[in-house]
Amino acid sequence: MTTIIHDLTDSELADLASMVKRGRSSWRWVYGADDSIRNCCIEIEGSHVVRAEASTDHAPAQIVRGIYDALKRERQRRSEAARRAANTRAERRDRMVYSPARYYLDRGAFPPAGKCRICGRKLSDQESISRGIGAECWQGVLRTTTTMEKQRSTEGGAKG
Repeated sequence: MTTIIHDLTDSELADLASMVKRGRSSWRWVYGADDSIRNCCIEIEGSHVVRAEASTDHAPAQIVRGIYDALKRERQRRSEAARRAANTRAERRDRMVYSPARYYLDRGAFPPAGKCRICGRKLSDQESISRGIGAECWQGVLRTTTTMEKQRSTEGGAKG
């Protein structure tokens, strides 16, 4: 087994090995720090890079570093996208809960219903049916009403 000499640290190499599928991967284009590498592939066995090739004129160490940098950027981009998606879902959930929470604060109760007023799921629990909101959504209503009551008390205290 021939090991390719590269400048990755042990932790970077372990990270690269976890990102490379089944120990071997190839790409049409990899955009490294300095330039692009065309038609490149890498093969990792255990903790050793045993093959790093490209159709462009790059040293194996440049190929390994370019692939690692590109995969790291892709992982960061996906992590950021997942974080934004989670924030978006939370904001949507808050918006969906706001109107029922306002209704609950103004009127004190909901009429019974067979489907949740927030998410539309069928209700089976008798307590959920009587309030017209499922248990999971009800937690959001309680959180929102608590926040609204705190805002009312601070606004009322500021006005008086």
